[in-house]
Amino acid sequence: MAFLNEEELEGKIRELSGEILKVRNEIEAKEKEREGLRNELNKVREELNAIINQLNSKRTELKSIKDEIARLRKNRDDVVNTLKQLKERRTELLNRIKELIDRVRKYRELAKMINDLVGGKPVDREKLKELIDKLEFEHEISPTDPEKEWEFFRTIQQLEKELSAAEVLSRIKEYIGRDSQEIEKMRKERMELGQQMRDLYNNALTNIKARIQELKKKRESIVNEIVQLKGKRDSLKARRDELKKTILSKSAEIKELRAV
Repeated sequence: MAFLNEEELEGKIRELSGEILKVRNEIEAKEKEREGLRNELNKVREELNAIINQLNSKRTELKSIKDEIARLRKNRDDVVNTLKQLKERRTELLNRIKELIDRVRKYRELAKMINDLVGGKPVDREKLKELIDKLEFEHEISPTDPEKEWEFFRTIQQLEKELSAAEVLSRIKEYIGRDSQEIEKMRKERMELGQQMRDLYNNALTNIKARIQELKKKRESIVNEIVQLKGKRDSLKARRDELKKTILSKSAEIKELRAV
């Protein structure tokens, strides 16, 4: 076995020291590079968490908007149904008013016919009753005369005819008055319903529709933001995974150098 002289030994030590220094420098460089990658990884993770928080916030906001749209649509449908009911009620009233107007017209025609039958003169029922009672009383206390008897019966018959006509006319007037009041009442109700419909349409329904359109635009904007945030999230996830893989690779290289 040959022994190295002092000069050769020093040369070997210098060579070995140089290799050790080179390895140490490589390790330090790779550790510095790994540390930079770890810092970048932490930064990516922070950005990723921030994006995820924004996504969750936007999803919550989107759900709230969808719930509000659903609530407004229900309110809109309720208002539309109310408008339909009010319209149906106005149609019912109009049909009933037409029926009553036609009935009043027929009552008036009948009253005119009866008036024509009694000579077209106004008839006072109470006076007629008094006159009939008076004539009947006088007939009872007066001596019997065939000619006066026949005249009495003709007069009584005419008066009773007029009295009957007066009673019928009185009832007809009552009917006309009753129906006219009902017509006026229903016309007033139709006007009120019409105003109620206009108020519902111009205020409630129009405002609800405008609010729904406004929320739809906001919903579309948030959906676009979510799509963009998802893209950023996926990019950050890919970068995170890439950095983790690179860090593991650097750690393996450092371990291998240390084992030399």
